[in-house]
Amino acid sequence: MEIVAGDALGNQHRAKRFEWERQAAMSGTKVDRSLWMMSPIEVNAYYDPSLNEINLPAAFLQAPYFDQNADDASNYGRLGAFIAHELTSDPHSPHKVRSNATVMHVDNFHTAFATKEGDKLYLKPEHRFHLW
Repeated sequence: MEIVAGDALGNQHRAKRFEWERQAAMSGTKVDRSLWMMSPIEVNAYYDPSLNEINLPAAFLQAPYFDQNADDASNYGRLGAFIAHELTSDPHSPHKVRSNATVMHVDNFHTAFATKEGDKLYLKPEHRFHLW
């Protein structure tokens, strides 16, 4: 894969193409369980029922998700919540709206960033979701 200085967009496209070709080459082959589908430094997780696996990378073993000085129950509870989320929430929102759509409903977000009508992340107060 070619990395070109000063061509961030092109580099991103080449990286995505490289990854697509790498994964396409595995089509029709036996599952290689020695491959890691995620980097250990990536703060993300997934559950793959076809492989019967949950991947919770090492990046979760740092603040704010893990505190080596906290009691075990606190750490296990946090990590367990991520695992439960992966087991029960297979379909996720598209990345484009995954975080933006959430913060648009938080009044304090609009206060902190002084959003106003016309801003991409502005949502009228009467259209914001309030649970309590």
